[in-house]
Amino acid sequence: MGSIRARLGWALAGALALALVAVLARGLEAGSLDPPPGPVGSTMKTLGDLVPAWHRQLPSSGCGSERWDCIMNDEAVLDHETGLVWQKDPSWAGVDTWPNAALVCSSTGTGGRYGWRLPTVQELLTLKDSTTLDIVSGHPFASAPGHTYWSSTPDDNDETRARHITFSFGASNEQSAPKGAAAAGYWCVRGGSAQNAQSQGALPAWARVLDATGGCNSERFLCIWNSSAVLDRTTGLVWTRDANALGLGGTFAPAETYCASLALAPLGVTGWRVPHADELSSLLDRSVVAPALSLPSGHPFLNVSGASSYWSSTPSYPGGSAGVVFLGISSGQPGWAMPLVLGTDLALNWCVRGP
Repeated sequence: MGSIRARLGWALAGALALALVAVLARGLEAGSLDPPPGPVGSTMKTLGDLVPAWHRQLPSSGCGSERWDCIMNDEAVLDHETGLVWQKDPSWAGVDTWPNAALVCSSTGTGGRYGWRLPTVQELLTLKDSTTLDIVSGHPFASAPGHTYWSSTPDDNDETRARHITFSFGASNEQSAPKGAAAAGYWCVRGGSAQNAQSQGALPAWARVLDATGGCNSERFLCIWNSSAVLDRTTGLVWTRDANALGLGGTFAPAETYCASLALAPLGVTGWRVPHADELSSLLDRSVVAPALSLPSGHPFLNVSGASSYWSSTPSYPGGSAGVVFLGISSGQPGWAMPLVLGTDLALNWCVRGP
């Protein structure tokens, strides 16, 4: 009896081994990480998906190389290593203060797109060659080398100072200066962080122009939460569909309080805030001619005012009591920004949700 059980055990083990070999063979034929036939929505990834571009060093030989693509009418450069989009020509014309640099970036419509901002120190350093401390060789940028640029990163020990990076042979990596000093130029960027980079070869949403025709069900916009909010797929931000929640406008404090305490009906969704300047500008469409609203044609938003200002949470002056607002959405100057005093000036409020 024992020998019969032993023979059955050996037979079963052999059958399992043969089955395992067959499965492995089929797996090798399909690709080492390809999923077997299964339900739609499998989370299996290919080997290429598991190695993000920012983990590798891509060959750099100008526009159309493995690392760089020139996009947006040749006015911007997509870096496949980080997924960031940079101005191709920073138009360096001297030094400026940090508030002015931040204001220029959040107001610019380079490449027909808004939503630009000052880069962080870490983002600027991704463009540096660690041996020469200049811009990596083979880059496609026009006037960037040899200059110093502000970052959005404050000094660790002093919030009134910000760090800046110099791109020049042998130059030190980074220094800091008072935000009110004319110490550096500006090189604007769009997109998320390197940790959010998409696989090399796939243009991230902020590098493309998504069609807004159709409003709530367009390529760009999706109305959610019973159409009380709008998801913008180019940025991943969620906006209240009503762009004039506080009526005729008020000072900054009520706007901030309103967004922070908003429980958007009908689902009671919380977590809202006053948007940053570059987030507000990401909604603007430079190609739309006044007197039409400078928003993408077909957008789904309600009660947008083109004759008033909208609050942002971006500080205009370090340590000061002012904020940056976007003015005249239909004035022929979309994205024009100016400082307003938080406690006295009036502006409209448009709440946002997301990173």
